[in-house]
Amino acid sequence: MRPALAMVAALSSGLFAGMISVGGMGIPLGWAILIAVPITAAVLVALLAADVATPAWHDVPGQQHTITVHQASNLANWLDEAAKDKHRFRGRVQPRLHRLALATLRQRFHDLESLADERAKAVLGQELHTLLTDRDAKLPSPHRLTELLSRLEGK
Repeated sequence: MRPALAMVAALSSGLFAGMISVGGMGIPLGWAILIAVPITAAVLVALLAADVATPAWHDVPGQQHTITVHQASNLANWLDEAAKDKHRFRGRVQPRLHRLALATLRQRFHDLESLADERAKAVLGQELHTLLTDRDAKLPSPHRLTELLSRLEGK
């Protein structure tokens, strides 16, 4: 709480305590002031200290995830679904792999138009080329897929 607002609230509570003392209990004014001053001070200290005790709600350090964690999780889910469902493989995974392979090969061969080009077939190899272009292709095991895609990286 801002200090000025805390001061107003504390003075109001002290004034209220003094009025109750004098008017409601019949205490002489001097004694009512002696009762109201400590009440005012206690309320002021409490209101000013309340900001110090307010919890700061922040994320726990070290549990923040980068976008790559979420992307890897999505990719793992897509591959898992694609291994179980041929239509998901053809609809989700195969087109993305096709675009990835084409973009990667275009960095080597700037005039490459499609994966039907003989240069693409030579770099990809028959198995990877079939995986990327054949509608009846099946998703290989994760280990084999890693081996096939490493050809795109030039390893």
